[in-house]
Amino acid sequence: MWSKIVSKLSLQRAEEQLVLGAGRRIDFKITTDSAFGGKSTARFDDNKFFRGELVGEIPFAAIRAPLPKDVQDIGDFRGVNLRVRTRDKRNFSLNLQTPSFFQQDLYQAFIVLPQPNKFYELSLPFKYFLLTGKGRVREVQRELDTHTLTTIGVSVGGQESQPGTFELEIDYIKWVKEV
Repeated sequence: MWSKIVSKLSLQRAEEQLVLGAGRRIDFKITTDSAFGGKSTARFDDNKFFRGELVGEIPFAAIRAPLPKDVQDIGDFRGVNLRVRTRDKRNFSLNLQTPSFFQQDLYQAFIVLPQPNKFYELSLPFKYFLLTGKGRVREVQRELDTHTLTTIGVSVGGQESQPGTFELEIDYIKWVKEV
């Protein structure tokens, strides 16, 4: 009887799983509108500062990285918890990707903070992530498959964005069971 209880307990996951922060690093690739003739710049410093400058009419910048294998199949988690702050009033988005016929498919949740220069802890349920493609919400929404996550990222800019500097400080990102 005890072996069944011990086996069951050892198979259960913790209530949260760290993705980024507290010494856990992710190797992000940077993309900006400069790939399409724009002049925006971006960098990811010290494994926590996404910063740069948006330049042009429809500027954007993003960071994206493959998820480490141990945080890809997270089917028993219900959302993501992050602690962040901005240096201005810009909105950012947290981006997750799964395998798809359309390579541009991204699931996005928006990071909107009430005021700059103050840390906020956000809980974003996976069910509220929107399926987007090329910066636009897809007409047909599919549920995010949390068993097959491949990449994670953050983006800023787009059609409604104003030129200027930006900075998002990411203290941590965690998968969580309770949202």
